[in-house]
Amino acid sequence: MIIAITGKPGSGKTSLIKRLIERIGGTGFYTEEVRDKGKRIGFVAVTSWGNKVWLAKAGAEGRKKVGKYTVFVEDFESKVVKKLTSEMKNENLVYIDEIGKMEMLSGEFKKMVGDILNMNKIFIVTVPEKNFHYLVRKVKEKAALLIDAWQFWDKKGEAVEKIVSVLRKSRNE
Repeated sequence: MIIAITGKPGSGKTSLIKRLIERIGGTGFYTEEVRDKGKRIGFVAVTSWGNKVWLAKAGAEGRKKVGKYTVFVEDFESKVVKKLTSEMKNENLVYIDEIGKMEMLSGEFKKMVGDILNMNKIFIVTVPEKNFHYLVRKVKEKAALLIDAWQFWDKKGEAVEKIVSVLRKSRNE
């Protein structure tokens, strides 16, 4: 079962998935902004196994970039994607925040997402509003539940309860 959370940047996708993880667990990662003196300087992937791995940083040296951010594809693949690929073998619930442009610079990440879509697992994932890649479109098409985070901007608890209810119903079927 796929549960997809979509929305524009700043709509609350990450906040919603973090609240959901607190409630139901699973294995995966979410992406968190890193700020210095109030200014966003990059992003880290926060994993369910306790690691924080730089995903991208403004002003860093490197060839792979999204906007002003250099994306650390090799670190992301070796410290997040490979470990998650291993971890999810023993876990029924996998979460990813998000299938975004930075993450999609990784061929291993794209392969992992494609594999998850064909597994019999609960996959909770955030995706951007725009279908910039076929995997984003595929996630939305296959989703049993597609939630627009903006609709739950001030009602994250309601969204979590809705998702938990769908999960309970699927287990009872």
